[in-house]
Amino acid sequence: MCMLRKSLLFAVPTMVLAGCGGSEPPQPTMMGGNTDMMMSSGSLGTGPARGSVAAKQPDLGQDAVLNGYKIFNNNDPYSKNVEKLGVDPNSDKILAKIGVDKTLALGFGAVGKDKDKKPFGIPYVVVSGDAPRVAVTFGQPKVSDAGPYPFPLQMQLETATDPHAIVIDRDGQKLYETSATAADGAGFKANVGAVWDLRSYSPRKPGQPSADSSGLPIFPGLLRYEEVNSQASTQPVAPSQPGLPQPLPQQQQLPLDHALRFTLSTVSKGYVTPATASAGTSTDENLPPMGMVLRLKKSYDISKFPASAQVVLKALKKYGMILAEVGPDLTISGTPDPRWNDAEMSTLEKVKASDFEVIRLGAMQGLKDDPKAKEAPKVSSPPTAPTAKS
Repeated sequence: MCMLRKSLLFAVPTMVLAGCGGSEPPQPTMMGGNTDMMMSSGSLGTGPARGSVAAKQPDLGQDAVLNGYKIFNNNDPYSKNVEKLGVDPNSDKILAKIGVDKTLALGFGAVGKDKDKKPFGIPYVVVSGDAPRVAVTFGQPKVSDAGPYPFPLQMQLETATDPHAIVIDRDGQKLYETSATAADGAGFKANVGAVWDLRSYSPRKPGQPSADSSGLPIFPGLLRYEEVNSQASTQPVAPSQPGLPQPLPQQQQLPLDHALRFTLSTVSKGYVTPATASAGTSTDENLPPMGMVLRLKKSYDISKFPASAQVVLKALKKYGMILAEVGPDLTISGTPDPRWNDAEMSTLEKVKASDFEVIRLGAMQGLKDDPKAKEAPKVSSPPTAPTAKS
C-alpha cells in the first residue's frame, strides 16, 4: 500500500485516492471552484482516482489536472503554431471594427464579483469510462450529437446566462460539450451538444455549430492554472479564499502550447476555417469572422509583465487566439481556480487590440443564404465575472 502524506488528504475531500501510479509521488487533485458543487467519486465512475503521470493520464474530478495529456493529439486548430504565418491584408480594417484601443479582458479568475466571490470561468469535469450516462434534451437537435452524455448530476456548470458544460471521458477519450445547459430532473437540457473524439480532431460539417456558435470545441482553448504557474514558479501559491488548503507546487512542467479561445460582441455572418458556423448577422467584409486568429505582434515588449502573464503573452505570439463565440469584447477564456493570482493575470488587460494582427484569412463561408447556417445559435459567452448562479 502506498503511503500518502497527511498534507494531501485534506486537499481531496470528496475523492478516494485508490492508488499511486508509477514512481512519481502522489499529488492531490486540486478541486477548483465551488466546494458545494464537488462530486462524490461514485458520480465520476469507479476507475482509479489518480491518473498515471508516466502515461500522461488525467486525474478524475472537477477541473482536474491533465498531467500533460494532449487532447486531439495536437491535431486540433488550437494547437497550430501561427508564429510564421502571414498577416491578412485587411488586418487594420478588421482591428478598427473591433476598436484598436479596446483591451483584453479575462473570462476567468479566483475571486468573482458576485456576492459569493467564488472562482469564475468555464469549468470542466474528468470522468472515467464507466461513469453513468444521462439523457440530454436539446433545443436544436438537428445540429446536436445525440446522447446520453456522462454528465454527473451535481457537476459544476458555468456561471453565465447560457452556461456551458464540459465533460472529458478519459477512458473513452471523448469530449462532451453543451451550451445553455441546465439540470432537468434526472438529466439535463441544453441548446446544442457536441461530442468530440479526442484521439484525432475532426471538424463539424459546414454550417454546423457546436457548443460554441463557431463550431469549434471549447476545452482546448481554455487557459488552465497549471499551464501558467507550473512554468512561472515552483513555489506554493497562497490560496485566494479563506479556509482553502495551501496548494502544493506543481511538480510537472505543463507548457501553454495552444491558442486561446476569445469572444467579440459583434461578428460577421461569415466564418473562416477552422470555424464551421457563425452567429453573426452582418455581411460587412471588415467585421471579424468566426475562426479568425489574432496574433500578438512579435515586437510587443512583454518584459515588464509578471512571469505568469509572460507565459500567456508568449503563447499569444506563437499560437494566437481564435474567435470562437459571441460575448464580451476581447475576452479570453479560462477555467475557474482559487489559485489564480488575479493581480498578476489582470496585467494582461493592458494589451490593446492594436497590439495584435490578423492572421491571413482563408476563404469566407456562410455569407450566402445557407439553411444549415441559419441553424447556428447565438450563444453568449460568460461575462468577465459571474453575474448569476447556474
